[in-house]
Amino acid sequence: MDCESFRFWLKNKDMFDATQTELAFRHQGECEACRKFAVNYSLADKAEVLDGSQNNLVDNLEKIVQLNLGSGSGEQSAFSTTAIKIISVCAAIAVLVMISYCSKLLI
Repeated sequence: MDCESFRFWLKNKDMFDATQTELAFRHQGECEACRKFAVNYSLADKAEVLDGSQNNLVDNLEKIVQLNLGSGSGEQSAFSTTAIKIISVCAAIAVLVMISYCSKLLI
């Protein structure tokens, strides 16, 4: 593998093509310039990924907050509050029925 092919492989890695991967690793071990290029490319790639993830987080933060708050319309929180109220009333009625039934058994 020559240096130009190595750089092309590095930028467009196909790790499933074992022959090209093996040739690239062998070339990287033999060529000092490509070894340095690979290290620099890897560092630049990592910096870009980290920078991109930070930007995506900031860009999506408003969407995440809106979803957690029920999109600002209050529908999600109102549904949850209503469900809790209905369950509480049903539980209270069930407790009253149980008390009434148990008191009749004791008398």
